[in-house]
Amino acid sequence: MAMAWAGVALAVGSMATLWAVLRSKSKRSAPLSTKCLYINADGSARELHPSEREYLDTPFRGDDGNRPRLKRSYSEKDGWGEISGFMERSKLPLGYAIGPAPQQEPATFKPLTQAELIQFLRDKGVEVTECPDGSYVIPTQEPEVIAKLRSRRRSNV
Repeated sequence: MAMAWAGVALAVGSMATLWAVLRSKSKRSAPLSTKCLYINADGSARELHPSEREYLDTPFRGDDGNRPRLKRSYSEKDGWGEISGFMERSKLPLGYAIGPAPQQEPATFKPLTQAELIQFLRDKGVEVTECPDGSYVIPTQEPEVIAKLRSRRRSNV
């Protein structure tokens, strides 16, 4: 009798494992770009431009700072206080219309030149000092930022 129960347990366990494997493969098979849309700065939603789809479907390592950031909710804002960003379409509140993808590559998607980045930072109120060698410096006066940097240096020594 014990052997019969062991056989049943093995069969149930095998079926559960097979179901989990098939489920995980089906989730991975759909490209991320098919699940996402873009929230504009004004809060409206739109489909993705082909270059944005390509970016979302690019494999990135977990520690790559260039990997796409997905909003966890519609109302979530980024570090600059902006509502715009990529988001899974399932998180869009009911009743919101989804506009078409832009014909031209969105300006917010294109990499910024150094001059554009400096202007962007200045527009956000960040002090930027341009150096004669072409580099730039962003000084920080915030005590908590300085304290964090100092503690990291101490822990890395």
